[in-house]
Amino acid sequence: MHVTALAPQQFSRLRKCERIIARGEKTFLEVGRALMEIKQEKLYIANGTFADYCKERWGFERNYAKRLMNSAEVIANLGNVPIGTFPATESLARPLASLPADQQANVWADMVDECKERGVPITAAVVAEIVEAYHEDVDKEGEPEPEPTFDSDPQFVLCVALARLEKAIVAEISGWPEDRLIHAKDWLIKLAGDI
Repeated sequence: MHVTALAPQQFSRLRKCERIIARGEKTFLEVGRALMEIKQEKLYIANGTFADYCKERWGFERNYAKRLMNSAEVIANLGNVPIGTFPATESLARPLASLPADQQANVWADMVDECKERGVPITAAVVAEIVEAYHEDVDKEGEPEPEPTFDSDPQFVLCVALARLEKAIVAEISGWPEDRLIHAKDWLIKLAGDI
């Protein structure tokens, strides 16, 4: 590992960012911003690479740091969204990062309105569903189409929702250990039987 000493001012900024990260595991926005500053200003240099820094100092992989930083960027891109409707967690902001920056606020606002109309909470699965629909619309015509209403055929809507839920579950549990996957599968089979 290559070790380079930081200037006193850089060291001070690094410690400030690290205090935010240490207390802010619960606030992804502050943590994401602190990680962005550490990366952009190369304050991690004493650890070699940014990936090494994340692993050695915080015990998480670079891709998790990237998700936090991307989610913080999403919040910045949402701009004038009414207070109280910002994504409260990294998992809510994460799907929006796959959208062009200039579309994130529009898609988020549409999703908030859709959830209010449907009377459902904003969840990571719902955000992923709306973002996926946006990508499908863009792929089809190059321009996004309005989301279909949920007043259409209930059986069709349920089938689509279940397929999207399955994709979201698979994506969420992909890194789980085998014993936890077996337990989750058993629980889902029981749940499906109860429906």
